[in-house]
Amino acid sequence: MGTGWARGEARVADDSDFQTLKTLLASESGWNLEYERDGVKVWTEDAAHGALRTVKVVAEFADVEPDALYDVLHDPEYRSVWDTHMLAAEDAGHINVNNDVGYYAMSCPAPLKNRDFVLQRSWLDTGDEKMILNHSVYHKDFPPRKGYVRALSLLTGFVVRNRPDGQGSWLGYVSRSDPRGALPAWLVNR
Repeated sequence: MGTGWARGEARVADDSDFQTLKTLLASESGWNLEYERDGVKVWTEDAAHGALRTVKVVAEFADVEPDALYDVLHDPEYRSVWDTHMLAAEDAGHINVNNDVGYYAMSCPAPLKNRDFVLQRSWLDTGDEKMILNHSVYHKDFPPRKGYVRALSLLTGFVVRNRPDGQGSWLGYVSRSDPRGALPAWLVNR
């Protein structure tokens, strides 16, 4: 399952794109629970998608309100505070008030090379749910850079809502991406 975007296509996200994100988060079959501790669960997708890797994370935060969590995730300037892997981020422009394009570079642990992305980010706040999703696009001002492997995001996104008990936040995260470049066999076959 992917979104309706063609690879590299920049277009305004629609309801079906956000629904795809929510469907991936809600689905239970085809996922392997890899980690569960302190209210955080991490799954990897069982399905074979070639080089694509899909991870799903669900976490609950009793002491963080959904609006605050969404603001932290959505604010590109504040990202450097909480994203310890971010090496660079640059704004490439807006498509409209709910869709922008930007460059993101991240550190990777040795022996991996650092990765970078050119991403269209889309967001939607329905009141009950706040969603942010992205996918890779092409942009003439951001060609591949020396020292980085240009990775691809087919669909990465967050859903933020109230916890079922109404106290604090529920966070869902999905990322289906192709890290590209050489990956050690021990990492791929985990």
